[in-house]
Amino acid sequence: YRCGYCNEGNWKGDHLNLDKEKIIAGLEKIYDYYLSCDYKLLKMFFSGGEPTYWKPFIDIINHAKQTKFDYVQIAVNTNLSSKKSWWEKNYKLFDDVVASYHPEFADDDQYIDNYLFLEDKINYLCARMMMHETYWDKVLAFKKKLQNKATNFRVEYVPIFDELSNTTKPYNYTDKSKETWLQQNNYEEKITNVVNPSQFWLASDEIYIDNT
Repeated sequence: YRCGYCNEGNWKGDHLNLDKEKIIAGLEKIYDYYLSCDYKLLKMFFSGGEPTYWKPFIDIINHAKQTKFDYVQIAVNTNLSSKKSWWEKNYKLFDDVVASYHPEFADDDQYIDNYLFLEDKINYLCARMMMHETYWDKVLAFKKKLQNKATNFRVEYVPIFDELSNTTKPYNYTDKSKETWLQQNNYEEKITNVVNPSQFWLASDEIYIDNT
């Protein structure tokens, strides 16, 4: 995808990052540190770009799952553009799947097909609606279509940004009523069949320098 609100560095593809051994060596330093601090559980969250198109992705996950942690939870932010056969082969590796819907490029039928395949297999599956001002009505129409088909339905409504970079600022919606709508609507769900976690439910505490 080459979404208008996304910085070119996120999709250009000129840095493939294929040195798997170098990546693993760096990650092992992180694993060793947390193991030395007596951590038992690890959660890894992959985002992008599109992680499922990253060639070392599955090898990196499999390596992480072979570490000495009691359990390694894997989460991914994906646009569900990979074929259903990819998910059929790999879904057991994932605990959380956050599925971003990008209205400029998404194949609606494929997105829904993948979502419906995953909904009774993944403990936390969430559809993330990227609220593009130009495609606002399309996003809401797609959300309704997905909602009517899904048994387990979670959706986040997400304001887009000017670009995804270190200078990112919130998008300035021309229609201010859309900003108001987003302030009032950010999440909804309808869970018919609860999918239990594979092993552990992981949560995190943030402790600041003043101990709050």
